[in-house]
Amino acid sequence: MNDISIHPDEIDTSTDAAVEALLQQFEDRPTEGATDTAPAEDATTPGVEPEGTPEAPEPAPAEAVPDDLETEIEVDGQKHRVAVKDLKRLWGQEAALTRKAQETAAARKAAEDATSAMATRLDALVQRARSEYEPFAKVDLFMASREMDPTSFQALRQAMQKAEDNLRFVEREASAVMAEQQAQAQHAYRERAKAALEVLPTLIPEWSSDHYGTLRDYAVTSGFTADEFHNVTDPRLIQLVHKARAYDQAQAKAAAAVTTAKKVPTAPLRPSATAPTTTADTRATDALKRLRSTGSTDDAVAALMGRWAD
Repeated sequence: MNDISIHPDEIDTSTDAAVEALLQQFEDRPTEGATDTAPAEDATTPGVEPEGTPEAPEPAPAEAVPDDLETEIEVDGQKHRVAVKDLKRLWGQEAALTRKAQETAAARKAAEDATSAMATRLDALVQRARSEYEPFAKVDLFMASREMDPTSFQALRQAMQKAEDNLRFVEREASAVMAEQQAQAQHAYRERAKAALEVLPTLIPEWSSDHYGTLRDYAVTSGFTADEFHNVTDPRLIQLVHKARAYDQAQAKAAAAVTTAKKVPTAPLRPSATAPTTTADTRATDALKRLRSTGSTDDAVAALMGRWAD
């Protein structure tokens, strides 16, 4: 068996070469996850913040308003202090009232449309039945019996009777249907009026039967008829009439106040009082005039005496 002898220097050289080759492989191998793209800072998408950038803080939620907080509101010219909880309650009632009114209005419109469509069909049936009977209504049966043979006359009478029966039946049924619809409409009207009466005291604090009459009279003076106003069951419309009347009353009072306002009396101008002229002044003036004109001694004495009298 041949011995293989290896020199120690050869072992060291072989080991170093192997390590060197292994290192070279790792250096030449691309790093895991690395790409040939540009550096990270250049690859950042415009408009997108890089990871790690702190986000803007979210605004703090608004503080809840306490229910017992009071605020001042003005209703019909009068100021009131109302708690927030009462405003919330009234807002809920108003929203519920609006929703209920909308639902009622939609249901009423649907019912009115159905009634109108049915009335149109019934009227068409009645008109057709009348047109079918109209030719027979002009027939003189006595003359027909004398001029026609018995078989033809019998057929005429049967056709005439059939057309008449059909007309009477259609008219009777149409009247019954219309009467039922009117009864349903009256019932629906009473229900709407009842619902309105439940909420009107909330919308109009001074609501009463007398106040309703006052609003009706105001509506009539504004162009409505009494029947038109009686048919109004929407509480919102009645509230609008109430507000319109209150506004007109306020305007009338303001106009009356301007017309009847009393002006502040001014003191009449009086002529300024002049100091009364004394008899002595008059005498002295007259004496001086005479002295200037005459130059006599007596006039000079008189003028001097007049001065002394002052």
